[in-house]
Amino acid sequence: SGSADGQFSTPLDLPIDSLNNIYVADMRNYRVQKFDSSGYFLAKWGSLGFGDGEFSFTGGIDVDDNNNVYVSDLLGDRIQVFDSVGTFLGLWGGIGNGLGQFRWPRGIALDSNGGIYIADSSNNRIQKFKAVTLTENPKAIVVGGGGAFAGNDLWDATQASTNFAYR
Repeated sequence: SGSADGQFSTPLDLPIDSLNNIYVADMRNYRVQKFDSSGYFLAKWGSLGFGDGEFSFTGGIDVDDNNNVYVSDLLGDRIQVFDSVGTFLGLWGGIGNGLGQFRWPRGIALDSNGGIYIADSSNNRIQKFKAVTLTENPKAIVVGGGGAFAGNDLWDATQASTNFAYR
């Protein structure tokens, strides 16, 4: 137990990226640590706080096919996204029980179709989001869109103009 590189204070989750690097949500050190497959320390990011790239407690963590790292911020009630070296890319969420809001978002799971599943523990639910690749306005977030069903032009427009669309 400790706060030096490679030490932990309540490690919670550890996904592996496509290059076999291991990421650890280090909850009580308010950070993410990255290691190679031999356990050699590579990087860390995060600190205590509520700003971009800061955590109140790291929770669930997962890595997408592009090696972007998704981290739940438990008391910040949000999800933060970083590239593989820890550069902050964006976030979404906020405290509440509405769509796209969280209370203690714990687990994160990413599927092969771009689905992002969040275990919203204090709201007793799972929320699903879809990542959308954009070239403009990359921090835009729309919650809603009316759901995915045939002929729903609003859902198609939502996916075409946002990073994360609730479904």
